[in-house]
Amino acid sequence: EAAGSWGRPPGPAAGPTAAQLAAAAPTPTAATASPSPASAGGNVAAGAPSPNGCYYKERLHALVSQRLKRDLLPPGFIKYTEDWEEGEFISTVTVRWATGTGSESESTFRGNPQPRKVAAQHDAARVAWETLEA
Repeated sequence: EAAGSWGRPPGPAAGPTAAQLAAAAPTPTAATASPSPASAGGNVAAGAPSPNGCYYKERLHALVSQRLKRDLLPPGFIKYTEDWEEGEFISTVTVRWATGTGSESESTFRGNPQPRKVAAQHDAARVAWETLEA
């Protein structure tokens, strides 16, 4: 038995090829497609992040990284804080800008009230991202 065979018979690796896996993958149908925010029963109020696309924190991080020309942001460059008002979370995101010349500034953005803390953070990130992208 060949060294490193781990008890497998010699020869090509068994299993489907990438083409076979792709051909066997199910195609999305109306029954398996991602639901719309309205049909998902999620919070679809104005300013609420879509249940299918809650990636505003990641989008904001990528935008700030791009603007600062840094692959990795040190801790504290994007900071989220939450308040609890009238039974909902309201998140504020503060983005710290370092120009490399020793000067720094901050931009603060406040999201809309949300029933969950993470949803509130994504909404604050959405406000920041939309403002900075404009």
